[in-house]
Amino acid sequence: MTRSKVQIEELWSTYQETESVWRTAERFGLAGQTVHERLTKAGYKLKARNFSPEEDAIIRQVYAMSPRARDLNLKNLAKQLDRPHHTNISRRAKELGLTDTTRKLTVGQRDSLSRAQLLALQEGRSPRTYSNVAKGWYETSSGKRYFLKSGWETKYAEYLEILLKTGAILEWEYEPDTFWFEKIKRGVRSYTPDFKITHKDGTIEYHEVKGWMDKKSQTKIKRMAIYHPDVTLVVMMKPELKAIGLI
Repeated sequence: MTRSKVQIEELWSTYQETESVWRTAERFGLAGQTVHERLTKAGYKLKARNFSPEEDAIIRQVYAMSPRARDLNLKNLAKQLDRPHHTNISRRAKELGLTDTTRKLTVGQRDSLSRAQLLALQEGRSPRTYSNVAKGWYETSSGKRYFLKSGWETKYAEYLEILLKTGAILEWEYEPDTFWFEKIKRGVRSYTPDFKITHKDGTIEYHEVKGWMDKKSQTKIKRMAIYHPDVTLVVMMKPELKAIGLI
């Protein structure tokens, strides 16, 4: 069904079923804000939701991890929290005291604390950064130990720990699964993504953290799309890592 053919009644029926503008939007290939605007203009009253303590915790963490306001990806955060407008996030952040009156600076910038230092302080540990760590062991809050291969992987692991502790995700693991390309006899025959993330609704994503994309990595990712099209793979490179404040 094309976007132009989506009837307002279909949108409303799907919204009543999913109780989410984002899930409704995904079903019809639309933007969440578009669905929200079309329904409200048609006179339908959408469910108003106050921000929960869990949502406030996530907003606090995201702002803390973003030393500059331009590093904030509020549209992604709105989608994560199932909110139709990212401006609602900005308004809530202001109410929580996370931005100044001009909204140019975040608390993270004023405090000059890195994301790793903030997490360390919250856990009562001595702050230390991992920007120069090439590889090493990392222990999660649940006691699992993983040998991470780069400083960026370590930073991303700590980012996932924040999401886990604030209830944004259900679980994360490091390199638990290997996907084989059965018909390939030579060259790249398998691929093990860096991180496996289980969301609260049970859906699973695999995240690959890459500083730069070499030919072998490009081949792996292309073959994943061919041989395992049902697997959701998210590649986190510099722009994506910058968007969440890790670099």
